[in-house]
Amino acid sequence: MASRIRRASKPALVAVAALCAAAAYAQDTPAPAKHHFSLPKAGETFPRKDEVSEVKLTSIQSDGRFSVLDEVWHPGFTVPPHFHKEHAEVFYVVEGQVEWTVGGETHVVGPGGLVYIPPDTVHSVKVVGDKDYRGVMIYNPGGYENNIYREKEYTKEQLQQPDVEKKLRALGDFNPVAKK
Repeated sequence: MASRIRRASKPALVAVAALCAAAAYAQDTPAPAKHHFSLPKAGETFPRKDEVSEVKLTSIQSDGRFSVLDEVWHPGFTVPPHFHKEHAEVFYVVEGQVEWTVGGETHVVGPGGLVYIPPDTVHSVKVVGDKDYRGVMIYNPGGYENNIYREKEYTKEQLQQPDVEKKLRALGDFNPVAKK
């Protein structure tokens, strides 16, 4: 009788395990993307030290494909040389001027200009002049907004701690280039 139960139970256990795995997969898989409108000033806005980011399209809304942000960078804003192992970025300039150095090539980019930065490409940026930069950032694959959400979990003082900064950089695929 015991061997009969084991034989009958094994297929049942396999079926239950398969159903559980399918249910877990379904919960972790975003719903297929559908159309999305982001009207002016309607996205979630995050003011930070030298910048303001408005999330226009999230990774969830684009089925993981993109994050799109409306960015304002104030005079004095800089990002040191770094690269992303997994992400590409596109920046389209609407107002102001920024100096991009990408792959060792430097250009001042103004309104109507665009820069595409593929993964594993060292790049840095700084606002040029005394006017705000305003532009659109497209991040592929999506998820950039998660970096902002993570930052909000810490106080201003905690964000300045090297261990917190290192953790956030690793989670955000931000890989600084050592100074020579």
